Amino acid sequence: MICKKRKIICTTVSILYVLITNLAPWSALAQEESRLSYSFPLSFWEYLYLNDYHQPVATLVESVEAESDYWVRKLVLGAYSNWHLRNHDVATKLMERVINEAVLDSEEKKSYKRKLEGWFLHTRNFAKYESFKFSHYQATHERVSGNDFYNLIAPESKDPLELLNLSIHGVFSRDLNQANKSFARFLDMAEEDYLGRAEFQNFQHHLDIVPSCKSPVKAGIMSTFIPGSGTLYAGRRWDAIYSFAIVSGFAALTVESIINNGIKSPSSMILGTIGLSFHVGNIFGSYSRVIEYNNSIHHDLDNVSDYILDKYYIP
Repeated sequence: MICKKRKIICTTVSILYVLITNLAPWSALAQEESRLSYSFPLSFWEYLYLNDYHQPVATLVESVEAESDYWVRKLVLGAYSNWHLRNHDVATKLMERVINEAVLDSEEKKSYKRKLEGWFLHTRNFAKYESFKFSHYQATHERVSGNDFYNLIAPESKDPLELLNLSIHGVFSRDLNQANKSFARFLDMAEEDYLGRAEFQNFQHHLDIVPSCKSPVKAGIMSTFIPGSGTLYAGRRWDAIYSFAIVSGFAALTVESIINNGIKSPSSMILGTIGLSFHVGNIFGSYSRVIEYNNSIHHDLDNVSDYILDKYYIP
């Protein structure tokens, strides 16, 4: 009899637990109209976030008032949840509010700043990234970009992660000279623990490869005089062999037809036209192959940069 009672009690408790843990978040939202949502304890917010209830958190954060209990932490959780929901603009605005309005110690504020910079870079919002950097350096001159941007920020930076962000910004904006300079400073200032990490070694490796980008114009000129040489320059060895064989073959047949039948003979004109078409196609093909080669190098570097942003800044 006692065993049956214990079994009933355990079953009842289990059912209540399941109902509370699964239905409580949604029943809480029903109270939103009563404006009580901001008073929920921080543990409730953390429970929602850790169990991937991002939509409820994103809804609750709209009613958070400044100076309420744990309002900063709630805003941060709201920013993270909106990021997971791909509401990137809302997420960045909430994080900016935390940075601008909350009273934080220097290390905590710096951490949130670096995270927000990473978000701007991840969404390729370079204008917002640069504007944010200038506003927090209290720059009094006109907003600039490119080399002036790096010359203003990089020499003053003492934060390795800020230099890393500057380097990634250089990668995305195709200012590889500044990307290399900023990353070199990052390596000088970073702790030894950072230096041995695979993602940074991979980033350095791809930065070193990018200067080997080739000239499409040079490839076209090479193929103009030696069919297939521009394609070989682009790293397509077998394509180069095929191009050389086809263009040279038609050139030889055309010359033979001219010698035997004359330059105005139908066979000479047909073979010459086909051979010329292949030759022109080979020139433009060499040009495009080099562009593809260069894009593949930048694509790999962009992927490595995005991996770093994902690992260090994306919640």
